[in-house]
Amino acid sequence: MPGAIVEFGIALGGSATALATRRGDRSFHGFDVFGQIPAPDAAKDGERAVRRYAVIAAGQSRGIRGDDYYGYMTDLQQRVTATMGEHGVTVDGRHVALHRGLFDETWPTVADRIPAIAVAHIDCDWHDPVAYCLAAIAPKVQPGGIVVLDDYLDYEGCRAAVDEFLGDHPEFVRRHLDGNLSLRRV
Repeated sequence: MPGAIVEFGIALGGSATALATRRGDRSFHGFDVFGQIPAPDAAKDGERAVRRYAVIAAGQSRGIRGDDYYGYMTDLQQRVTATMGEHGVTVDGRHVALHRGLFDETWPTVADRIPAIAVAHIDCDWHDPVAYCLAAIAPKVQPGGIVVLDDYLDYEGCRAAVDEFLGDHPEFVRRHLDGNLSLRRV
């Protein structure tokens, strides 16, 4: 199937590295603020998301196994690039590219260079960025293409955005995959 691999929300780059390592001759485009995530919308995302963000904003969040939380790192994009390099993936801006900034600012600058999407991974927690990503990539996802949604079972805003999207896009069907939700374009 033709198409790029895209990821929205990279964190430390684990899934980005795995996706880019297995991309074959496809391009990989990763999008992230490479810093602290924006605040959720309390009305759309609910109390759990608001509480989680309060911990992050207060500088009290811990990372995996008690390490520093990635959102506080000033060199996060460089760390992701280094991690990818350690696994044989060169971030060259053409075959493998990382785009820094808010999704609604960065996606429009490269969308024309990505005519088709085979696989997308959306890991951005809150309603509005999930809704934006789904709407932005939907026309480009190829029949048989997969969209993995990391936070569907964790945050009500993500769940609402996905359910709203599915209500408007019958060409996508839901599949559950290892505790995450994936959508397949039919």
